[in-house]
Amino acid sequence: MFKRLCLCAVSIGLLFFSSAETCLATSSSESSGLSVSPAITQASLLPNQNVAVFSETVTNVSNLTLTINVYPQDFGSIGGAGTINFFSSANYNPANNPHGLQNSVQISDKQFILPAGISKTVLINIVNAENLAAGGHYGAIIYKPSAISSYLTNNKINFIPSVASLIFLVTAGGGTQHLHLSNILQSNISLSLPKTTSFIMANSGNTQSDPIGYVKLSGPGHHLIAQAIINHTSALILPSSSILMSVNLPTHSSLFTLPGIYTLKFVYGYSGSSKLTSISKSFLYINLPLIVLLVIILIVLVLVIRMTIRKRRRKKNNRKP
Repeated sequence: MFKRLCLCAVSIGLLFFSSAETCLATSSSESSGLSVSPAITQASLLPNQNVAVFSETVTNVSNLTLTINVYPQDFGSIGGAGTINFFSSANYNPANNPHGLQNSVQISDKQFILPAGISKTVLINIVNAENLAAGGHYGAIIYKPSAISSYLTNNKINFIPSVASLIFLVTAGGGTQHLHLSNILQSNISLSLPKTTSFIMANSGNTQSDPIGYVKLSGPGHHLIAQAIINHTSALILPSSSILMSVNLPTHSSLFTLPGIYTLKFVYGYSGSSKLTSISKSFLYINLPLIVLLVIILIVLVLVIRMTIRKRRRKKNNRKP
């Protein structure tokens, strides 16, 4: 199943960052000059499988004849926002990356000419797969175009960015996935019910993980207020990394919403496993408009009672001879 990942202006699932020259989309990866499909390939190796072969189709959607250079490039996670960075060859050694594929990729056509409107199939071979360390491995295939004809058109320079596809591979054995949810961003006291809840999801295993699960918001008396799915965009978390995730809750606070202790319950796991973990966060909800209304009503009642008592005392005093 393809996961939704993106690079540049698109924002779906796991986010990616690189130079402004590289773009990635969802089912197909497309720039203003190239389109590559599929944008994401996921595969699991069989026992004793030494070679894995994938095919990708690159299409020239520009009006220029292009020379295409194709090469593999590793990437990794940076920060906690789910962003990654393509590693530059200047200061990167693929041999030091236990999850990289750059040294294991062979490409059928490393350079070719692609006329406008024409497509070409490129074979991607993962070789010596049995030598890969146990767990998850991933890498990018970069398609870098350059125009054979002049870039200069109507006194303007045509800029054609590179485009990338991603490959995610899992070895036949030894892969581990360990997810941990923490840092639930919910204050202990709230004047409104949360419409969004955010948290950190960390992967301490050696394989990329697709978190699954749901969030429940319950009120006083364990009354269910709202429920929503975790990771509806099927974002992947790379090994030894974490991302900030958010879930929209269909909540609606009204004047008559009861104040009290409310609880956010997170039930989560990863795709392909039936094991689920739960964690809860409770907070005090103060319905300020309701409290103000009740205080006003209480003050009015006190005043009415006092006025009633005074009237009765006056009547008694008037009846005395």
